[in-house]
Amino acid sequence: MRKRACLWLAGVALLVGALFLTDRLLRQPGLPEDNVRRLRPGMTLAEVEALLGGPAADTFEMPADYPAFRWQREWREGGDSVVVQFTADGKVMSAAGQGRPRSGPLARLRAWLGW
Repeated sequence: MRKRACLWLAGVALLVGALFLTDRLLRQPGLPEDNVRRLRPGMTLAEVEALLGGPAADTFEMPADYPAFRWQREWREGGDSVVVQFTADGKVMSAAGQGRPRSGPLARLRAWLGW
């Protein structure tokens, strides 16, 4: 019984690891909806740039005494845009926008196979 439980546990661990690896390998930088939803308060500018595929298209710097946020950066791709506001210490305060919808797994598989 104990051996069977260990095998089940190992199988589940391998399955979870494969799912995380697949998600990591299929993630594309840029403005797909998935990446926009991954933006969280407290992220650094470098983390946001890595997630969204590079530096922002526009940067607006607020006066030093502005109470809400210090920088506002906007990423644009096609007709989609995301606006991220940063605090004075360079952390994300808020993010707004909508990325392009991502196609389902079957559509991605067909595109990958060239069908």
